[in-house]
Amino acid sequence: MAVTDPSLKREHSRRVIRKLGIGCTLIAALAANPGRAAEDPALAARIDAALLRLGPSTIHGVRVLASSSGEVLYERNPDLSLNPASNMKLLTSSAALAKLGPDYRYTTSVRSGREPDRKGKVRGDLFLVGGGDPVLELKDLEALADAVRAAGVRVVTGNLVADDNRYDSVRLGTGWEWDDEPYYYAAQISALSLDRGCLRVFVEPTSSGQPPRVRVEPTSAGITVRNTALTGAVGSLPELSVLRARGRNEIVVSGTIPSDAAPSRVVQTVEEPAIYAGEVFRSLLKARGVELRGSVVPGKAPESTHPVAARQSPPLSEIAALFNKPSDNLIGEMLLKELGVASEKEGSSAAGGRALLKWLGEIGLPTRGVRVTDGSGLSRHDYVTPRLISELLRANLKQPWNAPFVNSLPIAAVDGTLRLRMAGTRAASNVRAKTGTLANVSALGGYVTNQSGERLVFSILINHHIGAVSAKRVEDQIAAALAESGAAAGQ
Repeated sequence: MAVTDPSLKREHSRRVIRKLGIGCTLIAALAANPGRAAEDPALAARIDAALLRLGPSTIHGVRVLASSSGEVLYERNPDLSLNPASNMKLLTSSAALAKLGPDYRYTTSVRSGREPDRKGKVRGDLFLVGGGDPVLELKDLEALADAVRAAGVRVVTGNLVADDNRYDSVRLGTGWEWDDEPYYYAAQISALSLDRGCLRVFVEPTSSGQPPRVRVEPTSAGITVRNTALTGAVGSLPELSVLRARGRNEIVVSGTIPSDAAPSRVVQTVEEPAIYAGEVFRSLLKARGVELRGSVVPGKAPESTHPVAARQSPPLSEIAALFNKPSDNLIGEMLLKELGVASEKEGSSAAGGRALLKWLGEIGLPTRGVRVTDGSGLSRHDYVTPRLISELLRANLKQPWNAPFVNSLPIAAVDGTLRLRMAGTRAASNVRAKTGTLANVSALGGYVTNQSGERLVFSILINHHIGAVSAKRVEDQIAAALAESGAAAGQ
């Protein structure tokens, strides 16, 4: 039925708008933000042409600034809230360097309820206390085991208590997908985490028709292996599967591996990483002649315990590169929880997120439309804007810790997650930027120097991309266009 009364028409229009809701807002935002260039129309045309290849179903935002003046050289949808994927690491690493400091180190320690007697006996428990070190490796536990032996400990009558109480017991980030759990990029979060919360599984073929040999490193009493795989004939197709059973530290090996294949190496996450680290530490103590009569159990070291040994992490300035260049998710989650400890004495993602947003506000950056759910960007619930990313990158250049931050970013065609990208262009060995990748999400944000010697800051966020054209290819084309911009007339 047609609506003819003017007042009814107005009410009808309001109802339609309410029903359309966010759809109208999104359409208006996309339509109201055409690409713009302050001084270089040719640059704008190249970026527009690259973005056009993404197709009409894709939502994207781009912003480019001159680092010296802050002049906007190009922007399209700069205030859209978009999922950043691993561009979230730009926020986390920046806040960590600012609030913790580039010289910040974590400490993993061994403590005892009582000091060893003259025969080296500790009557009671031994405590392995996690300090949140995100890069603790097997060699560090070996050094701690050596130090325990050197401290005169020979027998522990009680348990080995794995203490990871610096952080909460929430092992996975909000919005992480359940089927990612066995894979290295979704390792469980713990203040006591060994080898990024992962172990290595080696599968070696034997004779055709026989089970392959399976070896797990590091060795631990807490890991079991269920091997139903078979060695296939020479030249057969590999159909090997190596996964961790959900909720258990059981490695399931199935399928086939050709008898002439090279040994297969697969990285898997562990369940309850603190207990796993404790089991590995127990085996290291045993190898050094230190007898532990009890079990490995979770718990908390009392304040009255005695120090036995300690191991410090590398400084945060070095950890930043281990974080951003390979895009290590576990480091991001542990940095976020450490921010929570530093700001609120609460080792949770929520507290860390509040600290991060507070810091962004303190330095005058726009936080409207921003949501921090995790520290790595693995969550589907994170949102940022191209305006925030670009302004953050520019602001970081003025910070005393700018060198370790910039040096932590992958270099195009050289290293990290950009090592295979932009080769043969002016962006190669020039662009320093953080990538971001989830299904149907891609991002690239960082720095590039143009032909006039001006350092540019850029943010590219691409969501809902299901087209045939690679989003990474579009990002690379934009980065190359930025690197080639600013040439003098006649060049």
